[in-house]
Amino acid sequence: LNSPETPIFHKGSSLYHLHHAKNEIRKEGYTIVVEGYFDVLRLVLAGIEAVVAPLGTALTPDQAALLKRYAPSVVLLYDSDSAGLKATFRAGDECLRHGLRVRVATMPTDEDPDTLVRNGGAAALKPLLDDAVDILERKLQLLARKGWFEGVERRRDALDRLLPTIRAASDPIAKDLYLSLVADQIGISKSVLEQELVAKPAMVPMKVPARRPSVDPGPARAERRRIGARIEARLLRLILRNAVWLERARQEVSALRFEVPAFREIFEALTALPAGAPSSDAALRLSPPVQDVWQRLSDDGSREDGLDEDAEYAGAVERLEERDLLRQLPAREDVAARRVWLSRLSPEARQRLYWQRHAKKSPEG
Repeated sequence: LNSPETPIFHKGSSLYHLHHAKNEIRKEGYTIVVEGYFDVLRLVLAGIEAVVAPLGTALTPDQAALLKRYAPSVVLLYDSDSAGLKATFRAGDECLRHGLRVRVATMPTDEDPDTLVRNGGAAALKPLLDDAVDILERKLQLLARKGWFEGVERRRDALDRLLPTIRAASDPIAKDLYLSLVADQIGISKSVLEQELVAKPAMVPMKVPARRPSVDPGPARAERRRIGARIEARLLRLILRNAVWLERARQEVSALRFEVPAFREIFEALTALPAGAPSSDAALRLSPPVQDVWQRLSDDGSREDGLDEDAEYAGAVERLEERDLLRQLPAREDVAARRVWLSRLSPEARQRLYWQRHAKKSPEG
């Protein structure tokens, strides 16, 4: 059962089957990473134990760090279709950032690990694992097969596709090898490639979405807006402080939840970054006034020592969801609908709503 996240269960912090696989992973010296639960189960039934999978999401920084704890190398065994290759390279770059050696096993067309092992057993998979190649070499193979190194313009485009993987390599030896390999393939000097590697991306003009009109009536609207702005700022400070929360927010938070235009612009710039890019690159996409807001949020976040980041993140997301739910309050006359609506609130949210509506009786005055 792919259950939802809860305050004590975060999908991005765990790997499926790791608790059973960890000893075999240490023994083999590498981890096989597949996309889904049934891929894991099929391989285990065939006697292949050193296999894990993300919990229904793209591989996160926390999961890559977990992999690094048990073995220095991973083999990515994803589907070979377009979506599978995209997931492969995203996961591979994340592993490279954590100092792992990354190899890619190429699946036959129209096969996945589940069907392959179901039909041919472990013997059908072993040659694929033995023939797995380094992730950058796999990228080069695919680009060469499609003619990306023919002509100046296409070589330039090919380089843009290779740079994220080179940048992701945190091991200095691997990065130097990647630079030499790509420079030879593209036909440029290594020194020019090194300059391109650290070049800042050009500023991309962004249109700031119009602010969503508020439908929240009542005399306390201004105060609720101030509270909402503080929650949005709290979440952004956390994201700027630690990239782990950006990966979580990509999957769990909509930009429409940010009502402050500057905050929404910052969040959209962050989530538009390619996987693995430093969050500071997003600042280049911002309008000058919003860049000042970005700087203030970054400075505030860097001063928050001893912060329980997990609790802060969960609390901020919950309050934003709660704010949206409060706007859906049915009319007073519709008693049944109001009871159903109230049941959807957490106990903490119900308590906050009670004190908001009975402010004069609140212990806080």
